[in-house]
Amino acid sequence: MRHGNRIQNGSIKRLGKAIAFVAIVGAASPVLAFDQEGDPPALRLGRLGTEFVAERECYPADGMYQVAFNESTNVHYLIARADCYAATGETELALEGFEWAEESDTATRPSERSYIARLLARLRGTTVTDGDATETSSSASSGTENETPPNGYALVSALFRTNDVLPSPNALVDFNEPHVAAELGWHPFSRSGVLADDVTLFARAAASLETNGAKIDQDTIQGGVGLRLEPFSFADLTVRAEWLFPIGDDTYEGWMVSGEYNWGTGQEWQSTEYPWIFANTNLRASWLPDEPEYVSASGETILGIAVPLGERVAVIPHGVATLRYNEDESIYNALGEAGAGLTFRAWFNDGRPRGTMDWTVQYRWLVLEDTVLPPEEDGAWIGRLTVRR
Repeated sequence: MRHGNRIQNGSIKRLGKAIAFVAIVGAASPVLAFDQEGDPPALRLGRLGTEFVAERECYPADGMYQVAFNESTNVHYLIARADCYAATGETELALEGFEWAEESDTATRPSERSYIARLLARLRGTTVTDGDATETSSSASSGTENETPPNGYALVSALFRTNDVLPSPNALVDFNEPHVAAELGWHPFSRSGVLADDVTLFARAAASLETNGAKIDQDTIQGGVGLRLEPFSFADLTVRAEWLFPIGDDTYEGWMVSGEYNWGTGQEWQSTEYPWIFANTNLRASWLPDEPEYVSASGETILGIAVPLGERVAVIPHGVATLRYNEDESIYNALGEAGAGLTFRAWFNDGRPRGTMDWTVQYRWLVLEDTVLPPEEDGAWIGRLTVRR
């Protein structure tokens, strides 16, 4: 990989630290969860680099990706490195990474070449023609060279199950209950030309579903608007303050405070050649303080293997464990389930954040039951569809 004269002295020092960090990680690699025996070193380093990129820690990922590229010539590592620098405002290093990738076009797929050309055009403030489409960088007129991600998102979610449970009285409280929902969010702030998504304004609506089928009860359509905060940069923890308003007749009006924590690995697209570990844990709690007071909490953990089926498409066989609890002045319910399932995930739209579409089928056995209305069966089929972009 040719460095040329583009790296400044400070970048060289940071790169030295990153390579030293790689050496330490390499010595400790036998204890890493993803360190599968027999995998080539480039793949192991690439996976670890992807974990750092997910946390926007570009400098530790830099050395890993450079070593991984030198051993494998996989241009994906160069693109991931440059994407991270572009997203964090390090324009010079982002340009360097994309130019390295452009120079390695003999190992680049057509879709990657198109993506590299578009990002270079935006960073340089020039125009690129891709087939019949012509794109002009907004930085040419604004004077900034940073690529700013979209300042909003859209989310659609639906879940169905086959056996009877006692559903939440509010569809927005717990998305592990049968529901259909949609949400629109807007990130109003940016920092140093890079979008800051730790403050979000959102509006959403959801409807509970009959638990023995997919028929929507129109009276349960619930609306909500609010503010979401991510107070810590090192943890995927969000808190919401939301005003709920009725759309259907059998709905709620008042405040809801909720919190959610996510931890995951292997969430981003990684390779068309090797499977990778896919894991995610979601913890959620909600509190409606008005009379009647209502409390809900849920947790879900998934552990599986993502097997690539083609470019940006993977099938993920996995195990799942869930626990749900809700209580008000008259009822309480605690249900625990464990099972296995299959998820088909597709990644789409270039840049950050990248959109995903998940279609999941699971069978869950009932392993914990403490409820006033027990389920009719000892297990349930679950179907879930989630689209985010």
